[in-house]
Amino acid sequence: MNRSIAVISVGLLLLTFPLVTSADQISDLQAQVQTLLAQIIALQRHSSGSSVTSTGPGICLALTFSGSVGAIDARTGGEVSLLQSFLQISPTTGYFGPKTKAALQAWQSAHGVLSTGYVGPLTRAAMTCSRSVPTQTSPQSSAQNPITPASHDISYIKQHSLLVMEEQVAGSQSTEVYTIHPDGTGKKILNGAGNGAPSWTPDGKIIFVSSRSGSPQIWIMDEDGQNAHQIGNIGSIGGPIGTPQLGKNGLVVFADVEGSPTEHQDNPGPNNGTWIMNEDGSGLRLLLANCLSPSLALSGTWLTCTRQTETPYHREIWRINTDDTGLTQLTFPGDSNYPDGNSSSISPDEQWVAFFSGKESDEGLAGYTQDATTFGYRNVAIVPAEGGARITLTTCKPSTTPQEILSRFATDPTDCLAADGPTWLDNNWIIYMRGSKNQGMWMIDRNGKNDQALPIGIQGSGKVLMKFI
Repeated sequence: MNRSIAVISVGLLLLTFPLVTSADQISDLQAQVQTLLAQIIALQRHSSGSSVTSTGPGICLALTFSGSVGAIDARTGGEVSLLQSFLQISPTTGYFGPKTKAALQAWQSAHGVLSTGYVGPLTRAAMTCSRSVPTQTSPQSSAQNPITPASHDISYIKQHSLLVMEEQVAGSQSTEVYTIHPDGTGKKILNGAGNGAPSWTPDGKIIFVSSRSGSPQIWIMDEDGQNAHQIGNIGSIGGPIGTPQLGKNGLVVFADVEGSPTEHQDNPGPNNGTWIMNEDGSGLRLLLANCLSPSLALSGTWLTCTRQTETPYHREIWRINTDDTGLTQLTFPGDSNYPDGNSSSISPDEQWVAFFSGKESDEGLAGYTQDATTFGYRNVAIVPAEGGARITLTTCKPSTTPQEILSRFATDPTDCLAADGPTWLDNNWIIYMRGSKNQGMWMIDRNGKNDQALPIGIQGSGKVLMKFI
């Protein structure tokens, strides 16, 4: 039975009932709706050849949407109501609110899924009758990639997309924002020097950082650089601002990198961390201290960022909901070749997180004395948004002597020493910075295939680089 037909059936049932006013009548109606929803789910499972069994609470459920607080029936094909019925929430409202989130977290805890309150691939798999749920052990690089092949080929990407990037102005410490096609054509500088960290917004504008008003602030402008305007006033929180992004729910996230390790200092400032505010500048607050390089989910309901531990020293990827709940670690230091995670990026469908995977630079100022012979393994990997085994995509390998590096480059100028800074182009392709003799930006599909160079500059610090045109 088609899901859209199932939703229509519920609507028709409601229309066939006369208007009621008594509590008993309302309770009876709700009970009948709950029964019908359960029957619909059973029919869906039957039509797909699957059996219906009890999983308690609810019955087996096949969902397709990803999301958390703020999701509604109108945007999920009625699946919020189906989820609420499955979790035995009464009445079903069709709105994913705090009550639904709490019930989902309880269900996740009881069924071996990370208790995030977010519906993603692991939760969907656990709710099906197959009960085939990916293992949530400390992630390593040996897992098989379960993702289906990419639906957009490289020629389509190059012909129908536009990148927004930044570069350093010649002879200056300042940066400028520009747009360019993935094939290297159509480069256009926007608004001159003094702008950086650009990302596309859900409605096709550009969010970026600029000091044109006297202090680092977040701005939004049109694709062509026109109609630039400042969002709120964040000058009071201090240090340099990085990686601003805007979610569909109107939430803005950015990092305050005050006191982050540089060549001159290594003491995080009091406001160091990931901040959020509304698009109109209201509601400014620190979401998670000392967690940097945030990546905001397209929905705006959750994000990932990098936290550093001191004893032992590591950097790992964490996720947190933007309502302060669901703090969860996604990467772990179990593999000596891949102990760290950094520079995360959430896929547009919110099912996967791409990130730098390998050995981070040495702690603090010592990292600035390192060279390519002491880096260790540095690759791009992905991990399910709800946690699980990391899947390494690139095949870069370290070398321990300059002679070995020169020999490798003489044999193959594209031989890869390191990969870093991944960001999703769409749900299928990832762009990243590649360290080789012919270094620059490369792209690879989410199955670790079709790795190829792009004739464009280094991306900079933006998180949402591409939009389709």
